[in-house]
Amino acid sequence: SADIENIGGQPVTVPVEVWFSEDDLDKNSDFEIDPDANIFGFVTINPEQWNNHQPKTKGDIRQSYTVQLMLDQPLSTGSHKIYALVDPEGADDDHFDSVYGKLDEPRSFDNVGYSIFIVNEYQLKPNESLLALSLDHILDINFPVNSIVSQQSIPISIKNLKAKSTFQTELLEAPLPRIATLRALRKSDGPIAYKLQINAQEAKLVKPIELKLRFDIDQMEQNIQKKYTLVPGMEGFQKALKREVQWLSFYKWRSDLKLWERLNSGIDYNPNYDPSQKPLNLPQENEQDPKNKEVSLRQNSILALEQFVTPTQLENTSTGPLRRHQIRIDSHMTPAAEWVIFFLNSFQYEVILKPKGTDNIEKLGKTGRVGNTFQDEVIGLQLTIPEPEIPFEYGDALVFSTKLGTNNEILVDHTRSQNLGTGTAYALASKDYPEKFRTGDWILFFHDDNVYEIRDSFNNPLRYSFGMLVTGITNQPLSLKEIGVDVLVMAGEQPFGFGDTIKFSTTEVGVVRAMVQPEDFTFDTVTMLYSQDWFPPKFQIWVDGEVVTPKSTIPPRPEISMLLEDSSGINMEKFRMSFSRDGAEFQPVKNLEIPKTDTFRTVPIRYKPVLFPGYYIFRITAEDYNGYRLGDGPFYEFVYQVEKNPDLQVPEIVVLINKEPLVDQVELNIQPKFEIHIKDDYQVADETIELFLGRSHKPLESISSDNYQIYPVEKTRTILRFAPDLSNGIYHIRVQANDTSENISDMKALSFELNEMIKITDYVNVPNPILDNTVFTYNLAQAADQVTIKIYTISGRLIQTLENVSSQRGYNEAFWDVRDILGHPLANGTYFYKITAHSATKASANSHVSQIGKLAILR
Repeated sequence: SADIENIGGQPVTVPVEVWFSEDDLDKNSDFEIDPDANIFGFVTINPEQWNNHQPKTKGDIRQSYTVQLMLDQPLSTGSHKIYALVDPEGADDDHFDSVYGKLDEPRSFDNVGYSIFIVNEYQLKPNESLLALSLDHILDINFPVNSIVSQQSIPISIKNLKAKSTFQTELLEAPLPRIATLRALRKSDGPIAYKLQINAQEAKLVKPIELKLRFDIDQMEQNIQKKYTLVPGMEGFQKALKREVQWLSFYKWRSDLKLWERLNSGIDYNPNYDPSQKPLNLPQENEQDPKNKEVSLRQNSILALEQFVTPTQLENTSTGPLRRHQIRIDSHMTPAAEWVIFFLNSFQYEVILKPKGTDNIEKLGKTGRVGNTFQDEVIGLQLTIPEPEIPFEYGDALVFSTKLGTNNEILVDHTRSQNLGTGTAYALASKDYPEKFRTGDWILFFHDDNVYEIRDSFNNPLRYSFGMLVTGITNQPLSLKEIGVDVLVMAGEQPFGFGDTIKFSTTEVGVVRAMVQPEDFTFDTVTMLYSQDWFPPKFQIWVDGEVVTPKSTIPPRPEISMLLEDSSGINMEKFRMSFSRDGAEFQPVKNLEIPKTDTFRTVPIRYKPVLFPGYYIFRITAEDYNGYRLGDGPFYEFVYQVEKNPDLQVPEIVVLINKEPLVDQVELNIQPKFEIHIKDDYQVADETIELFLGRSHKPLESISSDNYQIYPVEKTRTILRFAPDLSNGIYHIRVQANDTSENISDMKALSFELNEMIKITDYVNVPNPILDNTVFTYNLAQAADQVTIKIYTISGRLIQTLENVSSQRGYNEAFWDVRDILGHPLANGTYFYKITAHSATKASANSHVSQIGKLAILR
């Protein structure tokens, strides 16, 4: 929309057109719309649409109307300079008369105006494109039309954050453009990263998106000057610049691997660069203007340069406050005024004052230094500014005021270290005057709540060519033709005050671009890094532990060990290995042993193939996370010859039980003793022998090597002896063994059933002779169904029966209190006891065994 006012002497009686465009639509001021103008459209104001007013004096508003134009497409995210031109010269108008357009006006120069629009809404709408910018304007993300499948608008946001650190020490911070005159003296907080958030649950990218990051040419030139002792304009400088910028790239954060991976990206180069053009020698009169010299030297840059204006900064960089005790004044000599301590850099400042009751702004003749005492004896002022934790920066300002007190003495009224105003400010490179663009750091210095001036990095006010001070007014756009920048300061709830500052920087930047395909869009965080990893991965290979020369003869079953090394990490997702035998088609190698690792800087790989005679070519495709590939081409090759057939025969295993071959489901009535014979045509690998044993219907368990013995009879034959002590039941046994060619013999499990008769051994009672009670102990070869102990007198009379005592396999105990069946204590003397074990087995439906012992009672 645009507010149109008629301040002429007559009302408008004919239709009037109002044309809108992005950027100036009439650059040559002939009131004809330029052919190359970016026109949005026009609106016609008919005579009856005007709002009529009653002007009281000449120049008052006679008529007004607000025109509105609905755009076919929304403005993209970013800054836009929108022009409105009222009553332009049309195609049907007489171009040779003195009237511009339809109206005969005494003045037409005020028929054009513009305003700056900042679009910060990131909504990717169906059937629309979107250009999303980071808050610092360093990153652009361009979403084409219908790049994401969705029927609704998708919120898009870009968040600045500190780049995560990794083991990749050769990836360094890239020179991104920032606000800071003395950034080289400030300690960097590390690389900046940008997190892209697509706030939709089912958003799928279906078209490529373009990412663009900007880097600071000033810093790159400083790096080249230090590294190559070359400055802009010297022969060889452009080659050095190209050599350095090639190491700048987009990187995406791999949250799953905790590392940075390079995106396929490239530098924008100047298509009009002429390497044959000699360095410029500037005229002597321009030597004193380093900005003009800088621009001229870059006119034939090898890079495609872009004019860049940083976002504005409305607060001090340093957080150091201003305290009253740091200010000392003479109560009679110091004037009542508003004072500004204006910092030229991190250690030097100037003092500016505005006396009360005047609009005059004065600057004291001397400068102060942080950490030292500033003193002006003429006005009785003394300042002490200590070094803050965060250094001051150009454009930082501390403000205080002095006033006349009740006793006619000057007092310090108040202090502040931040702006009074809460408004906003926007600055962007002028599209109308790109040739005037100057690099540097700039300050908007406020005279009052409405007017500000522009100062350069030397704190000199910007002036028009005819000497007048350049000033701006809040809420009105200002075109700074002198530096090629457009500025708009918008007032907030709190008005600006004297000494408020807004800073921004202008510079020329280079551009790195990356086109991300839908299938590669698996990340959400990107950054720009400078890589000092300039080499592909290192590769080493051994065959059976030895370094073998190419085309050598290797065994048919070799162990091939490989080692990949790279400081940026080996990208194992892109690792491939294939082979070809005797010129046949290459086949992928699948049975590789690759251990897991956290850093990927060193990756060992084992490959144990079975090779038949022939000529073998192996190919490896490997690259690091910088995208550097192993080898001179897309792959690395090594060649070997195999002359012998491989050993493919598994070892033979024969199991003997109690000196007889073990037959599946055999029955035993004594404990088994195994003798297992393992034979191989070449050699048995004794260390691979494993023995498994288990009950029926239960998993087999590995038997520890401590429970059996291995006897290597000769290289081709080994004997294993195993004598377990088992309870009755059905068992399965299995043996596994390898030969030195890693052929695995995994025999089928064989079963056997043990039905051993019960035996009673090691029976005794303790103590004997008995004083008060005793314990019978005995061993059973197998568990019994029932065990009883009967006690007899020497004449054979039964006096006590202990029934259902312990009947488990192995050691058992039974307690007796030395009383008869009636509970009476037995008299001293000699007695007999009989231990009987009953069991039902396959051999006998009701078998039992007994043992007799003798005991004595002596009290």
